[in-house]
Amino acid sequence: MPDNDETRLVLVPAGMTCWEKDQRLVGNTDLPVCPESEESIRLCGEQLKTVGVNILYSGISGPAEETARRLAGALRVRHRKEKDLGEVNLGFWQGLPLSAIRQRHPKAFRQWQEDPDSVTPPEGERLDAAHDRLEHCLAGILKKHPGQKVGVVLGPMALAVARSAREGKTVHDFWALMKEPLTWHEYLVRNTVGAMDANG
Repeated sequence: MPDNDETRLVLVPAGMTCWEKDQRLVGNTDLPVCPESEESIRLCGEQLKTVGVNILYSGISGPAEETARRLAGALRVRHRKEKDLGEVNLGFWQGLPLSAIRQRHPKAFRQWQEDPDSVTPPEGERLDAAHDRLEHCLAGILKKHPGQKVGVVLGPMALAVARSAREGKTVHDFWALMKEPLTWHEYLVRNTVGAMDANG
């Protein structure tokens, strides 16, 4: 049996949608990636070829699923879908520009910026709930693939949540992570818990 200490998790960003280009909140809306993202997905595939990813996972729909499907084809690896890998659900805020939320719900918006874990979007999901959902799913996936490099494609908010759990950051670092350029990140896994960021 492979040594679990050699298991690695590769977190991969989903391609952008037209809503993100227009600075609208996507959340878990089932949208295709925009044409401008095709080149970034291709380049990501070229980079991941050097990593040696053994399998790719994603949520069941949306830009992450489409990105993972395309990358799996380029890398010639299997692609599996898990519902609990979906993007953070922003409820009624999905499709709205940030400026509209700031105008309509100034107090909630300010609180969301200062303490994002303390606000639940209407009919949406709190970040701590998204964190628990994602971590439970990732732990199960990693247990299935000891000694392998497991790629997981996530939407931008889910990616920030998963990164914070592996980089010793808190929920207060969430928006800073969201502002960083989107790229893949590789983590050494010990006992299904992510260790240091190895690459990206």
